[in-house]
Amino acid sequence: MKNKRESQKYKKFIELLNFNKGKYNATSVFNDFVVMFAIAIKNAVHFEQKYENTYLDIIQKYSKQENKIFLQLVDELAFLLCGNNETKDVLGEIYQQIGANSNGKGQVFTPTNIARFMAWSLIKKENFINKEYISISDPSCGAGTMLIEAANSLKQQGIDYKNKVFMKGQDLDFICVCMTYIQLSIYGIPSVVICGNSLTQENIATFYTPQF
Repeated sequence: MKNKRESQKYKKFIELLNFNKGKYNATSVFNDFVVMFAIAIKNAVHFEQKYENTYLDIIQKYSKQENKIFLQLVDELAFLLCGNNETKDVLGEIYQQIGANSNGKGQVFTPTNIARFMAWSLIKKENFINKEYISISDPSCGAGTMLIEAANSLKQQGIDYKNKVFMKGQDLDFICVCMTYIQLSIYGIPSVVICGNSLTQENIATFYTPQF
């Protein structure tokens, strides 16, 4: 029943992604949306022309009428992230529902219930109460599920994660980086999200959230 309810919750967002099945598929529209939205947030904080060029290259693929769909997607995502007073990996769940994750690339997303259990098991208020701030890192962050559930755990324990926490997420996949960055930004979490290999210390792109 839960999966069915979750599917219904994201129905409008997914329908918007499928606005023109003959021309674009949902995965392509989703990828373009998260890249453009992430760049819009990032360049408002720290402008870089190369990302602006990427944004313009994407948006020029679509007509003026089609571009209006992306504004609707922003509104719907804001509602899904903030409308229910819960901290949750919404983009990761939609990403999987539309079949965008790639088994070929070894993409296996941690289920929300597992991430929640791990966060509650590892993050205890008494361990942080006397610290100036808490640093949390995920070297393979995907859409940010583990980081978001860590914030959720802190929130439930009465810890102000917006002022007490610094988070770092890293992933090889730029789409995953964009999903994590958007959600941590909207949830108001001071963070840095890096596209690169955590093992080799490769750094392709670095995005700081506005709260950072």
